[in-house]
Amino acid sequence: MSHHVKTVMYTVRSDDPEPRFGNMLLEQFGGANGELAPAMQYSVQGLNADGPARKDVLVDIGVEELSRLEVIGMLAKLHLKPLKDFKEACADPLTAWKGK
Repeated sequence: MSHHVKTVMYTVRSDDPEPRFGNMLLEQFGGANGELAPAMQYSVQGLNADGPARKDVLVDIGVEELSRLEVIGMLAKLHLKPLKDFKEACADPLTAWKGK
């Protein structure tokens, strides 16, 4: 059983957003080796596990992986925020970004 507290444990900040790093974070979020795949695998294995102890451990690991997704998602959002301003200005904003 898990309990979700709707406040973030750590404040995530980015004083100097970098869209290329944000794009890399998106790959870490849900790419081939991202955090989303193991979160789903552990959660599903936990739901199908025999025995309460084994089930509890697997679901807890799945919840931990999901909490990492929250932090990675917030960081990606902060780093990709400048792209909203450049979206209409160029066809490929990641290659057109030159910093501040």
